[in-house]
Amino acid sequence: MDWNIVGHTRALHALQRALATGTLAHSYILVGPPRTGKRTLALELAKALNCAEATSASRPCGRCQACRSMDAGKHPDVTTIALGSPLVSGEDDKKVLPRRYISIEQVRELQRTATLAPFAGRARVYLVDGADEMNAESANCLLKTLEEPPPRVLLVLLCSDTAEMLPTVLSRCQRLELGLLSEAAVSAALRQRWEAAPELAAQLAQACEGRLGWAVAALREPALLEARQLLRERLTAALTGNRSQRLNYAGELASLWSKDREEAAEALEALQGLYRGLLRARAGGEQGAGQSVLTPLPYQLQGLHILEIARALRSLALAREHLQQNVNARLALDVLFLGLPPAPATASQAAAAQGVVA
Repeated sequence: MDWNIVGHTRALHALQRALATGTLAHSYILVGPPRTGKRTLALELAKALNCAEATSASRPCGRCQACRSMDAGKHPDVTTIALGSPLVSGEDDKKVLPRRYISIEQVRELQRTATLAPFAGRARVYLVDGADEMNAESANCLLKTLEEPPPRVLLVLLCSDTAEMLPTVLSRCQRLELGLLSEAAVSAALRQRWEAAPELAAQLAQACEGRLGWAVAALREPALLEARQLLRERLTAALTGNRSQRLNYAGELASLWSKDREEAAEALEALQGLYRGLLRARAGGEQGAGQSVLTPLPYQLQGLHILEIARALRSLALAREHLQQNVNARLALDVLFLGLPPAPATASQAAAAQGVVA
């Protein structure tokens, strides 16, 4: 029973086995980094439940009207709840005001429609995209549905981090982990499924840091790769600059976090990717065939000790955890950038490092 999913074998097999044996839970939580395929897997599960041709022992056909409408986000029994989604069914997306959290009004609308029988399929499926972006009020409201789920209703929560979610919500969902894919898996998928040229596939596989969703988006929109290049150059300038330059960039990033968390998170992921590249290089690993797509690892940082790089990665993880906990963004990012290791002081160290990272 092969679904249209790249990697994530353990989570995929768990869902397929539950469907085949009739033991599908009423609620799941898919946890993993952004753009690693959580929504794609959830949608494939919805299609397996509501495809006009699929049975418990087969994959969704992808061709019937039900599958096509789910792919287009227009199936009446499959609803996505997210920050940018309408409060009520049929509301104009363009009229939706920006919100910081998934609101209680959105959850109440979910509860209202969940009591109705499926309109066209076998089950109503709700994808709560960004479940870690519920406040306590909306999470407690959702808890009522998780505790007493209506018949023929499946809830799938998608999130990057469960640290701030209510334990009572987590305890009522079956948890499935989705990790980062290998460069080889991403490159092969881009070539085989999206017919990318081998060289471009290798470049995107290296640049995406294991996130196939980002690689596919960049394949369709080359501007994303250009933006990643500029972002990396700005990060390099901040890291190799003085204290004032680091604080200035931290301030810009904090301001961005208050306006567009996804874009700010993208900058932090790019910073994480830069240090991971340094770590692989210092450990003697190859940078990968696609390294040329981005600015080479900054020579000013190539002399960093492997322990300094590891500490930087731990500091990044801690800063991201603090940001998810809604601590003061400016303070968290100031502490992060001031604490990251400075570039080696001497030119000889950088020259020596260039011999190590060639």
